[in-house]
Amino acid sequence: MYLEFPNTDHQRIGVFLCGDMHVRHDKPRGSGDVKNVWRSYNKYLGFVAGVEHNHDEFGDEAIFETFKQELFESNCWHIE
Repeated sequence: MYLEFPNTDHQRIGVFLCGDMHVRHDKPRGSGDVKNVWRSYNKYLGFVAGVEHNHDEFGDEAIFETFKQELFESNCWHIE
């Protein structure tokens, strides 16, 4: 995006993540932790919201709640 639109204020761009963000080339249909995917989008864009799907993992319930709080504090929302 930076190469295509170098003069765009990327803090004015948002993205909606629609699940299944985990990819494993060695194990089709594998599941895994996607917190860093969300963090990466949030680092470069002004708004991130999304939902998880069956292949996305965020850790146990306590880790997930901490992560949702981290998202909320940084203009990023998990939608249930």
